[in-house]
Amino acid sequence: MSAAEIVNMLDTAWKVIKDGKPSSDITRARANAVPKVDDWTNLVGAMGPRETRWYRKMTNSLPVSWGDIVVDFEVILRFTYGATYRGGGRYITNIWIDVSDSYVAWFHDLELSLEVKDPENAGS
Repeated sequence: MSAAEIVNMLDTAWKVIKDGKPSSDITRARANAVPKVDDWTNLVGAMGPRETRWYRKMTNSLPVSWGDIVVDFEVILRFTYGATYRGGGRYITNIWIDVSDSYVAWFHDLELSLEVKDPENAGS
């Protein structure tokens, strides 16, 4: 185990939107980017959360209902950052997703999943 190696110690994949509605997975699913050590929960000084929003709206392309909105959703990625381990590093202690809005028209479906890739140390 080494503080130089960065890993995700929490969830690696979860459903964000299922059957057109926010999935129950997002209420408990979390990821992080922390040092690969036994006492990673002892990180201190995390800041935030910060957030990034993704918004998507899709319209119908059929001549009968041209321009009608059939899918409309917003996903918010939130994270706490800047935590240190034994005085060093800057780690992301918590990453989670919220769905602030989700609309799917009748006869349409929306499924959205998230997969967490291995963290990388881009700041060295």
